[in-house]
Amino acid sequence: MPKYDENGDEIKYTVTQPNITTYGSFKYKTTISGDATSGFVIKNFSLIDITVGKSWNMIPNIVIPGTPSPAAPPTMFFVTNVLSAFDDAMSYSLDTSLAADSNTEDENYDDPVNSSDDGEQPDDRSKSKVAVPDSITVKLLADGRVVDTMQLTKDMDWTGKFENLPRYDERDNHEIQYTIEETPVLGYKTEYLHTSVIDVVINKSIIDIPVEKKWVGKKSGPVEVKLYRTCKVTKYDYNLNKNVTTTIDEEVDSAVLNDSNNWKHTFKDMYEFYIEDGENPVIYKYYVKEVNVAGYDTDITGDQNEGFIITNTSTDKISIPVEKKWVGEAADSAKVKLFADGSEVGEVELKEANNWKHVFANLQKYNNSNQEIKYTVKEVGEDGNLIKFGGKSYKVIYKGNATDGFTVTNEKENPPSTTTPTPKKPSVPKKHISPRTGDDSHLALYTLMLGTAASALGLLGYRRGKKAN
Repeated sequence: MPKYDENGDEIKYTVTQPNITTYGSFKYKTTISGDATSGFVIKNFSLIDITVGKSWNMIPNIVIPGTPSPAAPPTMFFVTNVLSAFDDAMSYSLDTSLAADSNTEDENYDDPVNSSDDGEQPDDRSKSKVAVPDSITVKLLADGRVVDTMQLTKDMDWTGKFENLPRYDERDNHEIQYTIEETPVLGYKTEYLHTSVIDVVINKSIIDIPVEKKWVGKKSGPVEVKLYRTCKVTKYDYNLNKNVTTTIDEEVDSAVLNDSNNWKHTFKDMYEFYIEDGENPVIYKYYVKEVNVAGYDTDITGDQNEGFIITNTSTDKISIPVEKKWVGEAADSAKVKLFADGSEVGEVELKEANNWKHVFANLQKYNNSNQEIKYTVKEVGEDGNLIKFGGKSYKVIYKGNATDGFTVTNEKENPPSTTTPTPKKPSVPKKHISPRTGDDSHLALYTLMLGTAASALGLLGYRRGKKAN
């Protein structure tokens, strides 16, 4: 190569190559160093693109060219055109999923209307109770360090690409390990499917299922509650050459309810769907069972959307007899109410036809505070222990207790007499004799004194003459 040009100036030699060069499916970044004197060094660094796809409640069946595959998998795609194939495989109406207000009855889980005519597995994603967001954020990590982020949206068909990434570290030439990580999405658990051609972020919806224990009567416990889930799954059996439906029914969790947790528990982060590679998702039906509690009847209400309530009713029951008695004329009938700790729990009409007797049966012995219930009775219409029947007044007397029974006695009150009493004759006052006064009274006194003295003298003379003889 000539060193100088025609003007005698030293020629400056350089070499060029496109910064990024593509050879078939391979890409390279080019760097050039050196000079004409020492020589040029052209380095090609291998570049890669990482395609990211998002899947909601489905695991795509990705088939790499040249690898064995089933005869006709329900959801698979080859990677000749990664993005368009992924879009086709994952396409479904997210609007339906977002706006779904699905029925919570049992037919929501075994819906013959949604079943295909040929028996294929229906897609239950529209029944999800968990909202799908408008976008997600995916982070790209190189050897564990975040080097880029990307947002995927519904308008992007939930796909995107990190482009022109170095395959090898230029410092030591080790192959860089790339991974993706999603910013957590509320209501979903995230899994990752990595292949040589695409990385798929799989979001599986999760739900919380509350359960509460209620007692009617005396509490027992602690009580163990078990959570189960079931669904029907239809898959193609290549040996039988037809679709086969099986039932999944499994225990997934358990909890102990007691006073310390206020008889409540929430089963958290339960998968909403049964999901299998390449198959349409099937919504789970969750249910609970209680480990048997002796001496109680159990009733379970609710569902996985609203939560479950387990009510245990004590079989420790009592019966309370009540009898009506009359003192005096009896009325045609009388009503008596029964109260438990002050709350009305029963009423009966007592009359001659039932011999004025009744038995309140099948009553709880204990309240929810484990205290024995205090039962009382009260006659309907009684006020201040008085009651009237047909204008006639009765005194009401209560006797007895829940153990021995109650007696309600109505004692007729006699009205006050309305006969007019015979008036008494007026008494005649006695004539008042006034004492004498003046000389007349003195004369009488003197006369009396003289008579007395004469008598005394006569008696004395008699006694002396008798002694002389």
